[in-house]
Amino acid sequence: MGPWGSVLQQAMDCTMLGVKYHSVLMRTGRVLNEAVFFSGLGDPEVSSEMDGAEIALKQSCYLPFTKDSVPCMGIVPKHSNVYVATGHGCWGVMNSLASGLAMSELIIDGEATSVDLSPFDPERFA
Repeated sequence: MGPWGSVLQQAMDCTMLGVKYHSVLMRTGRVLNEAVFFSGLGDPEVSSEMDGAEIALKQSCYLPFTKDSVPCMGIVPKHSNVYVATGHGCWGVMNSLASGLAMSELIIDGEATSVDLSPFDPERFA
């Protein structure tokens, strides 16, 4: 669930979900490797270009999602000095720079100016 998901669950009614993801790194005849990600159940379709490719690495993990699948970022309600940024799911790495910048602005300056954090406000679960 991520290290901060339990903080949110304890502070308010925000159920965090751990969604299992799988990834496979396959070596193809190309210069670059191909990464394939699978979410949920079922039989995933893989491009025919992957036929015969060597599987270099298989792994899985649980990624944190909020119950509405929208990240939770901001000040935890009923606390003046507790901040949280969690629930990004599979987009956590991709959104990390913008999330980190917005959270640093919120913590240091008192408001985020680079990103509108209102859709991500933890208060929506209070």
